[in-house]
This record gives sequence, C-alpha cells and structure tokens, in this order.
Amino acid sequence: MALAQATEVSGVVVWDQVIDNGPLGLIDPQKASAFAESWLGGLDSEQLDILRCFLRHHGSRLKVAEELGLHRNTVRNRLAAIEAVLPGKLDDPQTRVSAWIALQSAPENPQPLK
Repeated sequence: MALAQATEVSGVVVWDQVIDNGPLGLIDPQKASAFAESWLGGLDSEQLDILRCFLRHHGSRLKVAEELGLHRNTVRNRLAAIEAVLPGKLDDPQTRVSAWIALQSAPENPQPLK
C-alpha cells in the first residue's frame, strides 16, 4: 500500500503516513464520498445528529436520550425512523461500521466521532 503511493516526486512513503486517518485512510476519498451519499442521503440533519450520537455511545439509547435531552421513547422512535432509511438494522455491527464510515466520509461531516 505504501509502495503504491510512492512516486518519483514524493519519494519514500511509510505505512504510518498512509494510514494517518486510520482505516478511513485506506478508502479512496471519491468512493467513500459516494458511499456516504448512498447511505445517508435519505436522512435529515437531525437524524444524522442522532445517528452520530448513537454510534458515539456504542448503541446506548439511554445515553443518547441523556445527551440530547430527549425521552428514551423519542430516541427509540427516531432511531426506528433512521433504521427504516438505512440498508440494515442498527443492532447489526456491519450496519454500525458502515454508518460510521459513511458519517466520517460525508463531505459535510461537521464533527468527527472520536
């Protein structure tokens, strides 16, 4: 991977430079942006905020409710609406990883999930 990024102009590229952004550094930015649009295109900004919060709190609906000042049933209902748009269930680790990658790769990503 590092060798593939080395050129006569750039010289030596080391692995740590290639993966500076963690696993996201391994994904082509244009493909990642297209993936984000396909995954998140049907969600509004409030839904994106709730999804970010949900992932940040490792799926704890109670912590999402506390952070956002919402009743836990409201959080449950809003997550159900988000899940209806996404191509998977939020209890599935693959869906969570895909949602995280999409949120991190969105061109207008206002805040990292770190």
